[in-house]
Amino acid sequence: MRPLELVEDGPIVMIVKRKLLCVALAISCVTACSGGSETEIRGIWVLTAFDGIEVEPGVNTTGSPWVEISDVLEGNTGCNSFSAAPQDNAPAYVIDDDTLYPAEVFQNLMGCEPNDTEEAFASVFGADGIEVTIQEDQMTWHGNGTRLEFIRTDERPQGS
Repeated sequence: MRPLELVEDGPIVMIVKRKLLCVALAISCVTACSGGSETEIRGIWVLTAFDGIEVEPGVNTTGSPWVEISDVLEGNTGCNSFSAAPQDNAPAYVIDDDTLYPAEVFQNLMGCEPNDTEEAFASVFGADGIEVTIQEDQMTWHGNGTRLEFIRTDERPQGS
């Protein structure tokens, strides 16, 4: 039997590197997040605009896109649901300074009509970290050249 060879940029090495990054960021976050960033980001947020374009359910999205941030990161892109949950003692996400690093994001695929909000969420989740800005009840995500704007709400939108 041959020993397992680890290729420098092979899939196993990349998974291990990502897990180690999450653990390292979680450790560094103990002091950074206790000041308020993690507390501020927790809650339910409804997408109001992407790249400066107002969200219009039925026009440029199927439903009302939202994200809920608690111990898990979950939401709906307007059609498909997504989530990042804690795995292998690693958190669902880490906040370092003003950057959100989600763990692996899983998404269902409902066979929706193509819509702009799906593509905007996919672009942001494809970034190597999401820059987060929070001012009162407004949150903005920047990643991969895409900008998502949210408002805080008390409940998930109807039908999600």
